[in-house]
Amino acid sequence: MSEDAFKFDYDKESDSLFIYNSKYKSTGSVQLGSDVIVDFREKVGVVGLEVLDASAYLTESSGEPITRETLENLKSAQLSIKTHKGLIFVVFYLSFKSPSRHAIKDKITLTEIDYHSPVLATA
Repeated sequence: MSEDAFKFDYDKESDSLFIYNSKYKSTGSVQLGSDVIVDFREKVGVVGLEVLDASAYLTESSGEPITRETLENLKSAQLSIKTHKGLIFVVFYLSFKSPSRHAIKDKITLTEIDYHSPVLATA
């Protein structure tokens, strides 16, 4: 999936960041904890990521203070999705307009819903 297809929207009022593939509409989603929603499309895989309470979530995950004002100055947001043996790795990259603010990289790991483990095979 081309990373060029990803776009983003940040809503300062609700403090929510949405990174999505502009070529596909989601047909389902999974909520991880209280702040992260991963959107899927059948036969495509992950097509979006929504982070609620984004400034607090990103501050916690990056270890750096990320404010709503910081997120208003996003220059780009990209997702990189890889799968391996029943796992889905969703890596997201955020870069900012301010040259003094360095980019943020974070990763979320999920289990593929339709993965059939050989360990669970029955006799």
